[in-house]
Amino acid sequence: MATINLADYDSAAVRAAARKLSSCAQNLRGGTVSQIQSIKGQIPANLKGEAADALTARVNELSGDVATLLGGINGLVKALNRYADELDATARRLRQQMQG
Repeated sequence: MATINLADYDSAAVRAAARKLSSCAQNLRGGTVSQIQSIKGQIPANLKGEAADALTARVNELSGDVATLLGGINGLVKALNRYADELDATARRLRQQMQG
């Protein structure tokens, strides 16, 4: 009969990875997003015409890329937390079955 070592399924490590990713997202949101907004706000005072339009378009594109990245990170954080919950639930069920 095969043995199962529940310690091999470390939900705490999975949650720690989720927290690290969440922290990265917060740093990205707090730093990069605010810098992008600052740049956008300075364009009208510093550039005119085609140059302003081109930079505005690029900054808007960059803003969208960052939003996509943040969405992906947030989705991964949720998936990791769900996975950790499933690991815990499975470990509980296995313990109950081994006891009963």
